[in-house]
Amino acid sequence: MEKWDLYDDKRQPLNRAHIRGDKIEMEGFHIVVEIWTVNLKSEILFTLRHPDKKMYSNFWGNTGGS
Repeated sequence: MEKWDLYDDKRQPLNRAHIRGDKIEMEGFHIVVEIWTVNLKSEILFTLRHPDKKMYSNFWGNTGGS
């Protein structure tokens, strides 16, 4: 089970957790990050999602999480 900390719209903690996959409450938000790896030639590193992934299988993307 994956739990996310919940925040308000000003990124202040609500001191409540949300279970991933459950419907999120209207006033609750969770923080998501994306990582863009760029080398000195301004080339961006992308990864190909595994074909068995439930969503967006075989899509190219960057690293991220919540």
